[in-house]
Amino acid sequence: MIELIEQHFHLQGAESLELIRRAMCELAEKPTLPALLTDLGLTLSDGDKEDIALMGLKVIAADGRREVEEMELFNAAMEAIDIPPENLHRAFDRYFSETMPGK
Repeated sequence: MIELIEQHFHLQGAESLELIRRAMCELAEKPTLPALLTDLGLTLSDGDKEDIALMGLKVIAADGRREVEEMELFNAAMEAIDIPPENLHRAFDRYFSETMPGK
């Protein structure tokens, strides 16, 4: 996850780790994530939503396992952000084209 944040936001490892730590603390202290995601979704373009979905897929796959619970949380987050199905399909297509070139 740290590597994904470093690449996407061009941050150093320590900055990425701190960002993840702060996000986890916020979620533990303020469990209002669905409302925050809904508000966030209103401010994003379709391209941004697709990029977020792609990053979410990469985070799920980062440890080499894809757990059912992770996919359920992913689906809930994508629904809260109001990512259209066609954007999700494109994110999946991009993910598989990056991770399975030539297939």
